[in-house]
Amino acid sequence: MLLDRQNLIPTDTTTLRANAAQNGIWFAEQLSPAGYMFNLAEYLSLEGDIDTAVFLETLHWLANEVEASRANLAPDETGLQIQITLHFEGDIPLIDFGHEADPMAAALAWMQSDLADHSRGLWRSALIRLNPRHHLWYQCAHHVLLDGFSGGLLARRCAEIYTARLLGDTPPPSGIAPAKVLLGAENSYQNSPRAGRDRAYWREKLAAVPDPVTLSNGGTRTGGVVSASRQLNLDDSGRLRRFATQSGVSLPQVMVSAFAGYVHRMTGVADLVLAMPVLGRLSRRERAVAMMAANAVALRFDFNGEISFSDLVRQGGQTMMSALRHQKYRFEHVRHDLGLTRADQQVARMAVNFEPFDYALHFGPVAAKVTNLSNGSVDDLTAFVFDRGDGEGLTLTLNANPGLYSQIEVDRHLDRLLRFLREMVARPHAPRKRNALILQTATPALVLASPDRSDAETTGGVSSLTLDTTSLDGAPARWPADICPAQRATQAATDPLTPTEHHLLDRVRTVLDNQDIGIDDDFFQLGGNSLTAARLIAVLRRDYGSDIALTTVFSNPSLRRLAAELDHASGADPLGPVLDLRKADTDAPTVFCLHPIMGIGWGYAALAQALPRRVGICALQSSALTEPDTWPDMQTMARDYVARIRAIQPHGPYYLVGWSFGGLLAHEIAGQLQAQGAQIACLCLLDAYPFQSRMDADTEATQVQQALAFLGEPPDPALHTLDALAEKLVTRPEINALRTTIGKDRFDGLRGRFRDMIEANLDLAQRHMPAQINTPIIDVSATRGKPAALDAVLEWRGTPWDRFTRAGTQRIEVDCGHDDMLGQQSVAAFAPIVQATLDLHDPDPAAVSQDQTGLQGLALEKQRAG
Repeated sequence: MLLDRQNLIPTDTTTLRANAAQNGIWFAEQLSPAGYMFNLAEYLSLEGDIDTAVFLETLHWLANEVEASRANLAPDETGLQIQITLHFEGDIPLIDFGHEADPMAAALAWMQSDLADHSRGLWRSALIRLNPRHHLWYQCAHHVLLDGFSGGLLARRCAEIYTARLLGDTPPPSGIAPAKVLLGAENSYQNSPRAGRDRAYWREKLAAVPDPVTLSNGGTRTGGVVSASRQLNLDDSGRLRRFATQSGVSLPQVMVSAFAGYVHRMTGVADLVLAMPVLGRLSRRERAVAMMAANAVALRFDFNGEISFSDLVRQGGQTMMSALRHQKYRFEHVRHDLGLTRADQQVARMAVNFEPFDYALHFGPVAAKVTNLSNGSVDDLTAFVFDRGDGEGLTLTLNANPGLYSQIEVDRHLDRLLRFLREMVARPHAPRKRNALILQTATPALVLASPDRSDAETTGGVSSLTLDTTSLDGAPARWPADICPAQRATQAATDPLTPTEHHLLDRVRTVLDNQDIGIDDDFFQLGGNSLTAARLIAVLRRDYGSDIALTTVFSNPSLRRLAAELDHASGADPLGPVLDLRKADTDAPTVFCLHPIMGIGWGYAALAQALPRRVGICALQSSALTEPDTWPDMQTMARDYVARIRAIQPHGPYYLVGWSFGGLLAHEIAGQLQAQGAQIACLCLLDAYPFQSRMDADTEATQVQQALAFLGEPPDPALHTLDALAEKLVTRPEINALRTTIGKDRFDGLRGRFRDMIEANLDLAQRHMPAQINTPIIDVSATRGKPAALDAVLEWRGTPWDRFTRAGTQRIEVDCGHDDMLGQQSVAAFAPIVQATLDLHDPDPAAVSQDQTGLQGLALEKQRAG
């Protein structure tokens, strides 16, 4: 972390106290996850004759003139200090990529590498040559020094200096003011009545503030950023400008309001709060300072009732104007005033930023075109709108946290946002209707409508089929011939079902009240109709997000195809650290399932049909599936998993299931949750055992045989390497199910990681000594395939977990092998006990099935006895 670095400060320095904005960035970096990006960067493309010697002289002139380029940080007991040296002593290189096969690609790679490295200084710059008539000026600065507005000031001053020096003239005096101006303005504001009025405004405006909204399907915030960008053509940009004029608002107010409208459309949230970065500068003198001063304001939108797009932007315009009048009051102070003091308590996590900085710049006769490289990491999703004033179209960029969004999800949100903008401009006085976007997105051949809803507005002008109540009773009798539902497929599924397929079958069986349904069946041939399709979509939207149209079922009547479409629409990474196999109903608990040694949690989809439908099922997978990751011990690994669990369900009681290696991990997680004061309602360990005293494997072949014993496999003298073991294990059903979902190329790329995970997780398990906890343990043991060699490796006979819990164990022996612990026989043996704990701690009569009442009663009695 850069701000922890101790810098050597020359004696000829000026020391300033950091302003509130700089302190905010400084503290944010200390509290952020590893990998969070705080560098801002951009480059100016210069196509024409550039005098490189003059340009490099210009950059040194600029660096000696501007304080930010000469600044260092010096934290002390009084807070953050900014120390500014008398002269710039850094290096500003000329980098030539003209010899590369693709100079632009090489230059982009170099710039991305530079901006990601916080050790290279707070401010740096370079001139990059692609060819004699094409250069890039690159500028990167830590956010503690510069904000986006400051970058524009530096760019304009650079153009001014270069143009003068190219003519042999002395540059005109700089209009950039010193940083002390910001401190003076800050002191005056804090002691003024205006600060009190601003504080009162925000307390009133954000009274009973709603929970922050997100478009994410879940995950854990990480460092880095996922980005997607589109430049609007001049026609679309012109239409937006004309729409702003006709609506009596500014273009920024249109774009910010449009993003709010899009978020509302995607979430249905009526009371919506977004954050918006602002200059944080009230006076002209403050706006002349090239130093970090930016703030953020909260924009609260009211979507109760139907309003037109024109009404929406007028509401947004009024909201923005009101917020900007109070922009000096620090956003972090607003949070504190509202009692949101923890890091996980925020006014808003999603943001929108309109940047109208003037970049119509000329370096001598050469015009510059700017490209933004980095705005730093974001907590959730931030929309940027760039209006550079250079005669080009507007640029829309979405930046997202990679722990919450995939690249596919960000691309799709940007495409939908563009469609939303076009719809807004085309129909400014129309009310906001979800069906308009659905029809525009799906481009259906036919719309099914009831007699009272067959008007052109409802159907979007698409050909419609009016269905009366008779048509809706059972299979429609008057389908047009070209859209008659296909006949029921007879081919039985041979591949293992994916979690989505398991989940979809469960939902369809419920909606149609028919348990005799397979993945290759056709929804409509089974008796589905438009009403049951609507019911199914309503459930799936809750499970996978609102971005699923009714036409999805009509376009994909095959359940296998529909499951694939759900995977495509949800964008969830099947290798992600959190795999939602089924989302819990409101106020219902989630069963958290810990992965076995290979790191994959897909096998837990088998629990979907065994546990109550209202209960969520979440598999936690190894982060090493997607990025290199190592843990020094099981305790450290468990701490990360506890954080994942609490991000999904902040409070207990908790229900934990762990298979094999996952059982050891689940036991450690239970202990850590209990130490935090949480209640563990259920801890179920599936063929999981503590190790005997550590067995050192002096050869890889010995390590392989120990791993086989741990996995309940017989000795195999033909296996000598961990690579060979990994090849054997990828044929397991829960692993093989991945192959068709993620594709052969990505699956093949996992082989090396599987090998590394086996080695690392086996080492963790061997070195781990479980602690004693206060939770009863359901100990499920497979009786088949336990070789004699296992006695020297694991404590598996009798009741091995008794000494690791003060609350007793319940041993269940199942006539199956280790691989079958999530098979039908094993699940039937332990699921009633897990369900009994769910009924005990979260009673819901609807969740109790008639055929399991006896088993549940027995299980409840055993739980009470324990």
